[in-house]
Amino acid sequence: MPLSPIDAHRLWAPTYDATPNPLLDLELRALSAKLAPWNYRRVADLACGTGRWMSFAASKGAHVFGVDLCCPMLERAAAKPALSSRLIHATADSSALASASFDLVLCSFAVGFLTKPAALILEMSRLAAPGGRIVVSDMHPTALAAGWKRTFRADDAIHEIDHTPYSESHLLEAASAAGLLFSRTYSFSFGAPERATFRRLGKLHLYEAAAGLPAVWAAIWRKPSP
Repeated sequence: MPLSPIDAHRLWAPTYDATPNPLLDLELRALSAKLAPWNYRRVADLACGTGRWMSFAASKGAHVFGVDLCCPMLERAAAKPALSSRLIHATADSSALASASFDLVLCSFAVGFLTKPAALILEMSRLAAPGGRIVVSDMHPTALAAGWKRTFRADDAIHEIDHTPYSESHLLEAASAAGLLFSRTYSFSFGAPERATFRRLGKLHLYEAAAGLPAVWAAIWRKPSP
């Protein structure tokens, strides 16, 4: 039986950063390129986990804050000096951060773990400053339809995470209802850098089939200026 997202991430937290993950590698590599040139000075990461995107943004000189509901994941993030005082224990759709304060608001690989994605997008819109960017990413619907699962290894077993595969149209409609201006969507597939990750995992034999499908979906919106 799939684990709930919170139970899964509690179990996953101790090895989350240490285990190579081609999906995470692909998303950071490809999506960060679409956000270039990097001129975001204030960044909020909702469902930040161990602070993967926060660390990237901080390395670019951004002032970052992260929100997550899973205490063990936040503890891992807090061990990173650049992030230790910038973490909030809260749900992604109720962050308690100040309104209209961020140039970039992210939610990476988490929207499918929520029961009300529209509430998340409303919260992201609230946090974004006028003209700010809102970015959501998740496993691609095509990959999920092909049978891909949200899984991880812990305690010498493979665990599946309960996940709702929201359609692109569902998320785009929620963003439109929140008053956001659509920029574009992206589909990212594995490439040579992720092939190396598959090799490190000892799963190079899976790479060719996986590379034939879009693996990551992402959408970017802009909050309108007054």
